Amino acid sequence: MLVEIMRKAALTICIRAEELASRGAPPLEQLRELIQLELGCVVNERTSDYHGVLFFEWREVPKLVKPEFTMLHKRYRRTWRVVLDACVRDGLLRCHPDAAAHVLHGAIMGSMTWFKSSGRYSLEEYGEILLGLVQTHNRHLDVLSVASAG
Repeated sequence: MLVEIMRKAALTICIRAEELASRGAPPLEQLRELIQLELGCVVNERTSDYHGVLFFEWREVPKLVKPEFTMLHKRYRRTWRVVLDACVRDGLLRCHPDAAAHVLHGAIMGSMTWFKSSGRYSLEEYGEILLGLVQTHNRHLDVLSVASAG
């Protein structure tokens, strides 16, 4: 039963992420939508338990289904990476795409412990805060020089 719940959560978020990334929106808008998608999945009262288990326990699935979950995890991360790479090409990230992914996913996962829809920030506001952590505010900033200087 747990595997089926995790499978449904993994497939749903993979498909939704791929749909968002394939719509042809500008890279920054795609990143904003991916942040909102993942954030919504982990803090939404109806889906947070499923996605929490998926995100934290996918490595612990039975050996028989581990290849499937590994593939779904890679598929999801690949979608993010394509969007982050497009942001780099457009000069929109202040850090390396790997660092941006770690910052964003970590902050989103952490929000499961404190975020409340009735709290200080709306889902959209918190998503914008997260985007601001990785987005360059100087279009002339060279992400590679920032990454190599740090």
